[in-house]
Amino acid sequence: MKKIHKRLSLTVILFIVFIDYFSIGIVYPLFSSMLFVEKDFLVSPETSNAVRGFYLGILLAIEPIFHFLSTPILGTLSDQKGRKKVLVITLIMATVGHLFGVAAIGLNSLFFLILSRILVGIGAGNSSVVQASISDMSTRKTKAKNFGLYNMALGIGFTIGPFLGGKLTDINLIPFASYSLPFIFSAVIIFINFLLLLKFFVETHPVNKTVKFDILHGLKVVKKGFMMKDLRGVFLCSFIYVFGFSFFMEFIPVYLIERFQFTPSKIGTFYGIASGVYALSSGLLIRPIVNLFSAKSVFFYALLASGGLFFLATLIKTTIGLYLYVALVEFHIAMLFPTISTIISNKASEEVQGEILGILQAVIALGFGMSPLFSGTFVGSYPILPMLIGGVCMLLAAVIFANIHFRKRLLD
Repeated sequence: MKKIHKRLSLTVILFIVFIDYFSIGIVYPLFSSMLFVEKDFLVSPETSNAVRGFYLGILLAIEPIFHFLSTPILGTLSDQKGRKKVLVITLIMATVGHLFGVAAIGLNSLFFLILSRILVGIGAGNSSVVQASISDMSTRKTKAKNFGLYNMALGIGFTIGPFLGGKLTDINLIPFASYSLPFIFSAVIIFINFLLLLKFFVETHPVNKTVKFDILHGLKVVKKGFMMKDLRGVFLCSFIYVFGFSFFMEFIPVYLIERFQFTPSKIGTFYGIASGVYALSSGLLIRPIVNLFSAKSVFFYALLASGGLFFLATLIKTTIGLYLYVALVEFHIAMLFPTISTIISNKASEEVQGEILGILQAVIALGFGMSPLFSGTFVGSYPILPMLIGGVCMLLAAVIFANIHFRKRLLD
């Protein structure tokens, strides 16, 4: 691949990453307000908070679950049919998914909104294809740098998405603001990305083989991870802390609406600050800490600190205090994901690095999908639960990890 073509292809790929997480995050400030502020929107006015919370859980869970299910299938498909064909299909699906979101708002249809999230989740499963494309066009010398750009694009997308999503619904800022505007905006920029892909992306893996689909491949991968004696405890820690973090971040808008009377715009600002601090911490602020201390020590400390901080959320009395608080939370959360990857990578041989880290990603995706699926009803009735359950999960993961790590040290 010529150097100029490689640069253009990499730019298009990184834009896909940015758009994927931008379009996922742009609707985060909307769902809680649709169900808990607009009492006659999507459901009937007499619907209880418990039922509203159940629907919120479905809306939050459906995208990561289909992301989880589609990622291994799309990755395999791209190995056998080429990267570009699969990316084209996923961008079309994501565009159509957001247009279904527009239709859902216009028709006041919860069914169409759920269908929208299914299509967006399947489209976002192209993350495996994107990473494979980056690997294809990278040398051993440039791979780390290019994957660093991948994570940067991801972080920026999820920082801007929720923030902009909140603002696009604020009638005080935009005269024609509405719940449908974020979906329209996302559909337009994904379609632009689709045109750029067609024009500038050069196929990095031109093959054509028979494909065998297995929709349960992701679940089989997770099962395999939990059958590994030396790693299943660490995978269990990963699932529990991701479940707790997801529970906290995805349902806290219900608490913010009740306690602080947050609008979608303010919820978007909250998520924007959280994601921005996470991205900054992941790339810069935590570097001295992870360089100075072992990955196991940093991971254990971050679990304890995050669990304690989750419990303290109810003590925050002001909006400014809340923003400072979530910044501190995200600083500690930023230590968890890279250190658990390091811990698991260090436990595996070089021959199975891709497989083991792939299992970790599947476990993480499952944690993000399961927490809203089974918890929305309870949060609708008890908005304080995100802090309590999130904190318990973090501390439980810390106890399990300490038992694994310190017991092994004693035995050694």
